[in-house]
Amino acid sequence: MAKSLAQSFNKERITLTFDLNNPAEIFAYLSSAGIIVDKNGNAFALAPFQLELLTFIETKLKLSRNGHKLKCVVAGARGIGKTEVGTTFDTILTIAKNPDHKEVIVCRDDERAKAILKTVERGLTLLGVATKHHNGALFTLNNQTSTPTLKALTIKSKGIRGTHINRVKIEDPLDEYNCKSTAECELVSFILHEFKAKADCTLILTNLTSNHPSDPIHNLIQHNDTLRLFIDHPEVAKLLAMRGVSKEEELKERTLRSWGLNYEGIFYPDTETIFHGIRLTDKTHCTSAIYCVIDPSFTVGNDYTAMAIGGINEDNQLIAYLYGWQKPYHQVVNQIAEFIIKNHVHYTHYESQDSNPHLQTLLSNYGIKSSFFRSTKNKTERILSLKPLVNSGAIAISDATPIEFITLLREWHPTTKGHDDIPDVLHMLKEVVYARASIHDH
Repeated sequence: MAKSLAQSFNKERITLTFDLNNPAEIFAYLSSAGIIVDKNGNAFALAPFQLELLTFIETKLKLSRNGHKLKCVVAGARGIGKTEVGTTFDTILTIAKNPDHKEVIVCRDDERAKAILKTVERGLTLLGVATKHHNGALFTLNNQTSTPTLKALTIKSKGIRGTHINRVKIEDPLDEYNCKSTAECELVSFILHEFKAKADCTLILTNLTSNHPSDPIHNLIQHNDTLRLFIDHPEVAKLLAMRGVSKEEELKERTLRSWGLNYEGIFYPDTETIFHGIRLTDKTHCTSAIYCVIDPSFTVGNDYTAMAIGGINEDNQLIAYLYGWQKPYHQVVNQIAEFIIKNHVHYTHYESQDSNPHLQTLLSNYGIKSSFFRSTKNKTERILSLKPLVNSGAIAISDATPIEFITLLREWHPTTKGHDDIPDVLHMLKEVVYARASIHDH
């Protein structure tokens, strides 16, 4: 037994004193006791990325965002332990630490909901937390309220009684088939709305997020107030292989959003990806002037009119907020101006090879002064020059940047090219800030 699980002998029985701040050892104990097992009934130890998942849930979902209720989506392939680690074990550990905690787990069917409730009860009993089972709910013995410590429901449930819930976990509410069903999506939307007013935070653990327009999980991810954890870690493939999940099944589970992000904001992309170390940051307060750079498009529906806003933050990083429109610049100039004014930009620049003053004239109608500059002709080389700066964290991306533009940066490669406007405008911002910050700010 590990050192922090101290054993003290008392004649006929052994009493275990648990260090609840060491989840790996608690997990190992519950797994060896047959409480937390994989789908084949086998015990297993926490993989490092699963420990990151626990840390993400523990740290991020305790943050107070100016009194706003938190929402979080954890997306990853089937078979990597979201249920065992993110749902069951985290609930056991949370209640063991705080028996007054109030939680609801929502599953697709009643059988799964009851099984998770029973597993949590067995785990708490082994950890010495006394509970009672009543009407499909779990109460700790010191619970003096009518609201259960833990309640397990299905997405067809009509909510829960009680005035205050600390956390709701919604597990696998949709899959690649029923996310296209209006009725199924309405059920999930109802559950999300039902608990929005009752719970401090909502955690959704899902196999995938589709790009289907009616998928409420996909739509939720687009909101800036939703925390996101996409699990696509190098260890996942090995874990899936250990569990007998075929490569075909693994690939089927993944969607266009199969890039990964751990709780520190570090991406784990494919090995061929150029920008394999993208950092997201919420430290967006700039100690330098704030700059806006625009790469205008002159065509419809192909290139992006791309924009980057940023400066130097308190960690001496170049911090960038990225955005774009697949429209020519003159059709979105009012939206560009809105971003510039809203973000209190000091200096605005746009890329032009022929000194075209049209964009400058359009921006001046909003009281915005701007100037043009010329980039070097080899776009591929200048984007590649960003690689060491992005991967080392010298350039970080604001975590308010919409996912689609981070994906465009992450997926760019010199052999496949694809859309290069977002990485190119990031390079332009770097050039402007590095060249001009010392002139304007000191």
